[in-house]
Amino acid sequence: MIHQALAATLEKLSAAHVAAHREYLQIHEELMKRVHQFAEGRRHARPISIELAAHRAAGRKLKIADAALQRFLRQHAEAA
Repeated sequence: MIHQALAATLEKLSAAHVAAHREYLQIHEELMKRVHQFAEGRRHARPISIELAAHRAAGRKLKIADAALQRFLRQHAEAA
């Protein structure tokens, strides 16, 4: 029973980490497109600061998900 609960928790933490990583990569890719467009002199109505803020937020979200997963793994590796 405990193993099932641990496995379920690990699965949820892993899924959250993967989702956060995918979101970060997608936002990073969009930001890099905008940076290249900006470097080429092409301007947009929307300021690039919006993408920068989204990139920072996604990075923080990924960092939190990674820390939670690492903490869980460390705690249960020590207990084993």
